[in-house]
Amino acid sequence: MELENEQTNPTPSAPDPTDTLTQITQERDDAQTALAAARADHAAVSTVAIAALRAANPVLPPSAFEGDSVAAVQANIAAGLSHYEHFKAQAATNGHAPAAHIPAGASPAPAPVFGSALQKIVYGLQNRG
Repeated sequence: MELENEQTNPTPSAPDPTDTLTQITQERDDAQTALAAARADHAAVSTVAIAALRAANPVLPPSAFEGDSVAAVQANIAAGLSHYEHFKAQAATNGHAPAAHIPAGASPAPAPVFGSALQKIVYGLQNRG
């Protein structure tokens, strides 16, 4: 009777290890592909965010926009703006206003107008450097 029972109800067999290994390997490869795509998306978003931060803070040097992440760049920007405001306040306190912006190649002062050659000579002698 026992032998007859075993033949009609066979015990479930274990899954084939090769099939299981193939399935796990495929799942791992799919996960690595998804991770690479997510990293590429993150890098693209970070680049755009840092460019926007650079455009919004033109008074800061390029070194303020270096960092491993957007959060690190934001911390650098906060520190840079803090220093900028401190120096600006110090300059105003000491009676030194920020220098006026003079475009490249422009003369800082208007050229004097002379009525005669004698006035030009006198001006030149008085303003020798």
